[in-house]
Amino acid sequence: AHGYDRAIQFDADGQHDPTQVPVLLDALDQGADLVIGSRFAEGGCDYDVGRVRGGAMGVLRLALKLLSGRAFSDTSSGFRAFSAPLLRYYAGSYPTDYMESPEALLLACQRGFRVVEVPVRMRARAAGNPSNRHVRLAYHYLRALMSMMSQAGRRSPAGERVS
Repeated sequence: AHGYDRAIQFDADGQHDPTQVPVLLDALDQGADLVIGSRFAEGGCDYDVGRVRGGAMGVLRLALKLLSGRAFSDTSSGFRAFSAPLLRYYAGSYPTDYMESPEALLLACQRGFRVVEVPVRMRARAAGNPSNRHVRLAYHYLRALMSMMSQAGRRSPAGERVS
């Protein structure tokens, strides 16, 4: 509605370093539609996650690889950049009642958008509380997994980019 040609998403906990925004924008300039600022990509930062969270993240990485045919190191990163075509697509199709990072990533892959990861630095959490209670964490990842599975049959024809 406002004609933006790109957007940046980041979490409000202070972990995403705003000095890393140019890294994401450079990838958009090189033709990407969705750029994921990865904590775990080679050349990224040392980012430690607990055993339970790490296991859940691994399950999501595997599910995304099986459903999209693409491997990503950080499927749940909240530090992302979007191109104008992807913004237009999400504006009309992004189901905000359930969709989070892994589901949005799967949707972009299924619709033929160019998705890349770039390594980024992260800072220590400055605000908020991590979702580290095991029951809440399990629910969050299980819900994301079920949502991704429900999208599995909605793939566009190979190579077709919806914009």
